[in-house]
Amino acid sequence: MKKIIMVNSECDNCGDCVKACMELHKISRIAILEHEGRYLPVVCQHCASAPCKEVCPVEAITHKEDGTVYLDEEKCIGCGLCLDACPFGAIRMDYNSKVIFKCNGCAKRDEELCKIVCPTGALD
Repeated sequence: MKKIIMVNSECDNCGDCVKACMELHKISRIAILEHEGRYLPVVCQHCASAPCKEVCPVEAITHKEDGTVYLDEEKCIGCGLCLDACPFGAIRMDYNSKVIFKCNGCAKRDEELCKIVCPTGALD
């Protein structure tokens, strides 16, 4: 299973990962938070027992065979329960359209784009 490991001490807040994700998906599925002078990339960890999946009332969040936690945007009703359930804060919502977005591990690519463009190796 593909998994993104965050090396928080290496992130310099350049934003290349956010920009690349935004170009690929229109809305970024990764964010960078600042905490006590350090930058922390926030991205879905594709939890084995995903709390977001457990609370979804329409089963729009599923595990794929490779372990990726996938959101079916067509099934999603925008209730926001997954946002509250995610322990990493890695799920995004467009509050105007009530559409949920989360990392799909760049499912159609061999490697996650955010890892490729990260100049410091903060995402591995």
